[in-house]
Amino acid sequence: MRLSSRIQDKLQQLPDRPGVYIMRDGAGRVIYVGKASSLRKRVRWYFRQATLRSADPKLRGLVKSVYDLSFIICRTEAEAALTEARLIKDFRPRYNVQFRDDKRFLMLKVNLSEPFPRFSTCRVRKDDSARYFGPYPSSRVARTALDFVEKRYGLRRCRALIPDHEDWKHCLNDTVRYCSAPCVGKISRDAYLSRVAAACRFLQGEKAEDLEDLRGAMMRAAEEQDYEKAAALRDLWLRLREALRDRRCHVRRLRYSREEALQGIEELQRVLGLKKLPVVIETFDISHISGSLAVGSMVRSEYGIPRPGRYRRYRIRISPGRDDTAMLREVIGRRYRRLLNEGKPLPDLVLVDGGAPQVAAAKRVLDELGQQGTPVAGLAKRLE
Repeated sequence: MRLSSRIQDKLQQLPDRPGVYIMRDGAGRVIYVGKASSLRKRVRWYFRQATLRSADPKLRGLVKSVYDLSFIICRTEAEAALTEARLIKDFRPRYNVQFRDDKRFLMLKVNLSEPFPRFSTCRVRKDDSARYFGPYPSSRVARTALDFVEKRYGLRRCRALIPDHEDWKHCLNDTVRYCSAPCVGKISRDAYLSRVAAACRFLQGEKAEDLEDLRGAMMRAAEEQDYEKAAALRDLWLRLREALRDRRCHVRRLRYSREEALQGIEELQRVLGLKKLPVVIETFDISHISGSLAVGSMVRSEYGIPRPGRYRRYRIRISPGRDDTAMLREVIGRRYRRLLNEGKPLPDLVLVDGGAPQVAAAKRVLDELGQQGTPVAGLAKRLE
């Protein structure tokens, strides 16, 4: 089979790293998504002459339909498996049949509003009061995680909402599974809830000291030649260790970003000559298509950090046209009239996308509202 120059170039670019590869046909449609521990070895395997000679008709049809390749590099095989599943569900490639039953990866779930919460497995994340952990790359890893936290933290596994003495009479978990038995008062409710909270922190990768216990359980399983259990514990340990590393990096990046953001607003205060540090900044922009379908957008930052939860979008109510300043006046007026009516403070700085006309329009609205002291600045192109 003669390969096109496009495919040959893509095969040369493949890294020897875990990831997901995406195959497309001539129309640009995704026809197959796969994962690999080594993208280079796996994807090149498809296009070898030996592979094509021994392949079944389906595989030969797939290879002959491939017009373009792309790939996503992942840090681990587990991450690659989750990415593959998500892409398959998004694109529904015709050559992927394994996931057509919509089977989802397992997660762990705990409802902290229950009197004595218990962990369980599930496949669908619902919009409820429960907390979810995962998804895990395999059901074996998910069930191993469940088994470990139940034993490590002495959590119950019985299904009764409020277990009592009658449930305990028919249960041996406090003997064979290290259950703390809150049903018969061996532990107080507050102490049990503390254990549940510790288990949640462990599943988030926050308890580094408990990871060593998990690693010890993995080594013991390997010494006992229970290799299947050892492999599941290894996968869980790697996943939680990665989560712990990501959390530490996130905290470090967050600390640095806050310091840089504070330096940024201090510099902005100096450049604009503001009397007060612009802790709260709101920025407005108008978008439209040739005067129609106009909308106004507002973004907000506090201490230099964006606050997406406080972003707002406004549908323009005035007659359609191309007068950006009129639309800007409408949006700013609606925003700050509402804040004043609700007794809420205005921002320390108002930014508008535009030059002198837009700044003048914003100042005019603030003057009409009696807010002459609110500074306004424009984000203009260099020559405006």
